Amino acid sequence: MAHVTRVGLAIDGDNLYRGYSVKDELVGQASFWRMMSLAIRGPELSDAQCHLLDVILSASAAADPRIWPLKMVRVAGSSGGFWSALGSALLMVDGASVGASPAAQVVSMLRVLKALLSEGAPLEDVIEQIRVESGGRLAGFGVAGRGEDERYLAIKGWFDQHYRQGEADTTYWNLFHQIQPIIKARYGLQPNLLTCQVSLLMDMGFNEDQIPIMVTLSLLPCYIANAYEATVCEEAKMPERLDSTRVKYVGKSSRSVATREGVDQG
Repeated sequence: MAHVTRVGLAIDGDNLYRGYSVKDELVGQASFWRMMSLAIRGPELSDAQCHLLDVILSASAAADPRIWPLKMVRVAGSSGGFWSALGSALLMVDGASVGASPAAQVVSMLRVLKALLSEGAPLEDVIEQIRVESGGRLAGFGVAGRGEDERYLAIKGWFDQHYRQGEADTTYWNLFHQIQPIIKARYGLQPNLLTCQVSLLMDMGFNEDQIPIMVTLSLLPCYIANAYEATVCEEAKMPERLDSTRVKYVGKSSRSVATREGVDQG
């Protein structure tokens, strides 16, 4: 049985990539985001949509190394190389409650909301139903350590200023902003970057398998910056050994440890 691929084919004098001639159709014409969308069989992106993805990319640059999982990038970078540090970030967020992993939950929530609202269900009841069925959580809502997510506010501010009515589909973007005040009033939760990203990506035509990848791509500058600094800049590297001058123990004063002959107590 032949192995089937739709990714690419090397031919004499050219390469085919997702059905396009690299030489004649992509070089000098396809942006980074268009190439990424082609890579994951996503929608054909317009120049305006690629520019909006650039806006999301720059607004997502919260690279403070104290933020988890960026902490782990610094740890991995101090004991390994750049690529192991970068890889640790991608592994740490796989299935975690931060990063791109919850994106599929947000996609599902917005789709269910849209479907139930089309049937005439009250918006407040629909939101509560989704919250209960999700174990009391609303994916994409909740901001840690501050009142509002400045990344979302930056994107919304740009969008409100530059978007022209009818320029693009805003179905899920509008739905997101329709439920936002209700969720804030009833549950005290503000939207975070993820709901903003997911709603815009859904309006562009990405699906639940593609959206977490696009979200991760928008976070790469944060991961790369910390991986690079942790492995290249000597003053930023963590010490190989944390001694008593760097660690203050604040736990219990002592503990019982089972010992046997030849094993030190500790």
